Amino acid sequence: MKNCWFTCLAIFLVSISLHAQPLIIDNGISLAKQDTTFQESSFEFWSGLNPDTCLINNLSLWMSTDTGNAAQLTVQNTANYNNFSKKWVAGQDGSHLLSVSRPQIRDHQYLYQASSYQAPLGILNWPATINGEPVASFVDLNSNGSYEPSLGDYPYIRGDQSLLRLNHDGNLVPNSLAPIGVSVAQYTYLFPKSGDPLLDQAVGVRYVIKNQTNSDFDSLSFAIHFHPVLNNLNTNYLGTDVSNNAMFAYSQANSSNFVSVVLLNQELKGSIYFKNEGQTANKNDIPTEDTHFINFLNGKWKDGDTLRLGSTGLDGDSAAQYVFAGTTLPGVSEWSEEKVGNQAGDRHGLLLGKHYSFNSGDFFTLEFALLSSPNLSSFDELYLRHQQLGKVYNFNQFTTQIRQVKSQKQPFQNPVRSNEILLFTEEIAFIKVLGINGEVIAEQHDIGHQFHVPTQLKTGIYIFQVSYLNKETHQYKVSVL
Repeated sequence: MKNCWFTCLAIFLVSISLHAQPLIIDNGISLAKQDTTFQESSFEFWSGLNPDTCLINNLSLWMSTDTGNAAQLTVQNTANYNNFSKKWVAGQDGSHLLSVSRPQIRDHQYLYQASSYQAPLGILNWPATINGEPVASFVDLNSNGSYEPSLGDYPYIRGDQSLLRLNHDGNLVPNSLAPIGVSVAQYTYLFPKSGDPLLDQAVGVRYVIKNQTNSDFDSLSFAIHFHPVLNNLNTNYLGTDVSNNAMFAYSQANSSNFVSVVLLNQELKGSIYFKNEGQTANKNDIPTEDTHFINFLNGKWKDGDTLRLGSTGLDGDSAAQYVFAGTTLPGVSEWSEEKVGNQAGDRHGLLLGKHYSFNSGDFFTLEFALLSSPNLSSFDELYLRHQQLGKVYNFNQFTTQIRQVKSQKQPFQNPVRSNEILLFTEEIAFIKVLGINGEVIAEQHDIGHQFHVPTQLKTGIYIFQVSYLNKETHQYKVSVL
């Protein structure tokens, strides 16, 4: 597991920013923005690129663990409580907020040898290593293990544009519990404007979390914390789609527009919320102390009381694991804020999970998506979109897997998937996809180093006829799933 850290971080991006300005990625439909100052958790998710359509203005990661009698807590910039620093490893400043795009990488592939070419900072400052520690993967054209953009090396990326934020937890809060001792790489990425409403209106987020300590932990509790904005902060409701590992928000003023957070590679173990109305003495308001955060991470109110089924979750006859679960819990009557007549307000949602066996040097990944769903007529439509997004992720269309082909003569590792990207070391003039009887099914020209396996290919055996710029042609027998 320890040696996989470098591999698992593959697929990502860069461009260092030394200015106190936000970095922004957008595809003309959705937008993600991150502050570069680290003064606040100012991640923002927008829909329609309209000042009135900001959907989320705070996204953060909380974690806690217990080693014997000593609880440990790590909180990423939230409500003025911050256990995260800008450093990749303790005592070492590293590149902490970066961005890169696929068009930049494509240009670099073609132009890196040109005397007039200046590589973007995102490619020049790709964090292949920090203080000798592998951080992110890249295409190593000469296979020497060093990142050399002047020789044509370039980063893997996920999506069409992406942001990378590097953190190490540090004890930045006076008198707080000790931080866990983790490094976190947060990747945020967008897809090109594709016409697919799921991908066009989704922002992907991936956390890679590494245990930098000498301690082994039996388990680690985590929460994805989000603060929805929607039309008006004071008119918001929350809900949980238990069946599809999602939590969502909508406005009382416009109940047909939703913003969701959908867990993609972890099971939702619980959900809870807190209010942002300044009444910090109340058990369901802003956490301000270590014990408040730990109680929320364990699905309890900040004073340790149990979440209960009904009303606001503060009262009821039975304990509950998920808050405002609608009709997504079998055998439980509908429980939504609207149905029970709750007063709408400024809400924060927490999706809760647990990772087991987190040993020294190990890492795990936490992947989820933010989804805008405008103009829906029912909760069932929303649940269907969550389900579809999970399927897109599982079938590898969400993550756009990139597989490297190391040499011309090396056969493809079978099988491949339709919509997968095959990455060649040598530059390609064109590729023909032939049926087993020799008929031409698809053809792509001027594709550089990347071949996008056609989405129309059905499961079966095909011949990929690859013609390289050096005039060599090779044929590969390929199984497509």
